[in-house]
Amino acid sequence: MNPSDALVRPPFPDESARVAAILKSAPPLPGASLLALVRERPVERIAAVLAWRADAGELRFVIANAGPAAACWPPLLDRLAELAAENGAGKCVFGAPVGRAEPAFALLENAGFRIGGTDRNFHLPAAGAHRRVAALYDKIRDRIPPGWRVTDLADADPVAISALVLPHALMNPTQFQRAWSGGGPERIDERLSGAIYDNAGLLACMLASRRGADIFVEAECCRPADRPARMLANVLLIKHLFAAAGEDFAGFYLFKADESAHRQTANTALRLGGEELPPAHRMVREISSR
Repeated sequence: MNPSDALVRPPFPDESARVAAILKSAPPLPGASLLALVRERPVERIAAVLAWRADAGELRFVIANAGPAAACWPPLLDRLAELAAENGAGKCVFGAPVGRAEPAFALLENAGFRIGGTDRNFHLPAAGAHRRVAALYDKIRDRIPPGWRVTDLADADPVAISALVLPHALMNPTQFQRAWSGGGPERIDERLSGAIYDNAGLLACMLASRRGADIFVEAECCRPADRPARMLANVLLIKHLFAAAGEDFAGFYLFKADESAHRQTANTALRLGGEELPPAHRMVREISSR
């Protein structure tokens, strides 16, 4: 596609079906505004869509393309600085982590984006995992303290959850707020996520969200310092997650981990037969205030 034959504009109402079909290939970004890259010749047709949303000083965005990414992405990426300035955003953040081998990484890097952080993730196929957890639960069920109670997060107090999560460096306050009440793909699923309470209050929690066909475990932490109690809590939270996902769930469980803050989630994934994925990078571009 020749850049001179393309136009960037908001999509028209009668193009909504085409836009929705193209956006299926990108991570969801609820509440986003849209710009379309329109190929004008030989016939006018949308080739790519930029979905963006200004949030807490950041302009978060995703791009989905029906034509070649190398031709479709640059004209849309060129509009980001203008959109950020108009909406008081100091940085642009791509809406999903990207591996170095993915075409999006080079396209973003060429547009001035740099690695703003790296995620270490493990994936665990649902097939067989439910059976392993059921076997683990059978081994430990007699050791579970009678005062422990497992629930989802539908009625959980966000202040109590954040007080448990934030000191463990699992998430920063902005990430937690976005996960708890934001409209993006990282928003937790209250039914999948779980908490354990004892007579003293909140004992442990696991925050999980749906990412397309998969389920992503963002954070897991436990108040007790002793290893046996943490192990019991871990099995109960995983059992809750798997039960909420259902026996028919056929995707992957993705576990966020690193060498310190997220070691528990890595250990969980490995113990259940998971494998580590290539590093995924969060791509960020700082926008000059000039």
